[in-house]
Amino acid sequence: MRIYAPLQKIDEEQRMVYGYASTEALDSQGEIIKREAIEAALPGFMRFGNIREMHQPSAVGKAKGATIDDKGLYLAAKIVDDDAWAKVKEGVYSGFSVAGQVTARDPMQKHVITGCQLSEISLVDRPANPEAVFEMFKAGGLEKIGRRNSKADLAHIQAIHDHAAELGASCPGCAGGDDEDDDEGSGGGGDTVAKLARSLGRLTQDYARLAARIGRIEDQPLPARGALRAIAKHEDQGRHPADEPADTNGLIKAALARPRIF
Repeated sequence: MRIYAPLQKIDEEQRMVYGYASTEALDSQGEIIKREAIEAALPGFMRFGNIREMHQPSAVGKAKGATIDDKGLYLAAKIVDDDAWAKVKEGVYSGFSVAGQVTARDPMQKHVITGCQLSEISLVDRPANPEAVFEMFKAGGLEKIGRRNSKADLAHIQAIHDHAAELGASCPGCAGGDDEDDDEGSGGGGDTVAKLARSLGRLTQDYARLAARIGRIEDQPLPARGALRAIAKHEDQGRHPADEPADTNGLIKAALARPRIF
């Protein structure tokens, strides 16, 4: 999850920021995290209490105090990173965002989260698109958006890409080709993941077509070897490829080597 809550107080002399990190308000995806769930998860988080920025791996501060009141989790954090503190003072970072995993939901109201693991709290901005900030608890783990895809996800995408390429699929968006999508911004990791996703979609379609074509080739009955040998002797006294044992893999490779029309 990544649920945004605005900062309420800034102490410039001490580099302290204060505000609610989680409440029971209905979030942008229609879910509610119960106060009791956050309260139960808080001791585990406070063992280290590191504060991050924009849910990135590096820490920029430390939680100095956390309380659960009638509204939710109220947090006090000291920011030690100069760049992060400058963004707080300029209003670039304007709130906290908590992240974690769902462990339980209300059986009658599935949108109500009753158990969770609180893995991190970050300083965040608040883009116009709320989905760029709010990342909700989802069963089975953290739902990732844009550049926040994990290395494991990207490795999985790359493995599918490589396998499809071995079968002859092309990937203009990944090979430096003139893909119109490449002209969109080049600085953000979110653009990179979006391009990979679009390229993966094209590769998946190519893969499906190739698999179907291979299936049709394998379903075609081969002529009897004796008949082929008789034809070969009539037309040419030399060896004919049909004298060799039938090689389905060879036929498939030959078919794939021919120009493809999709």
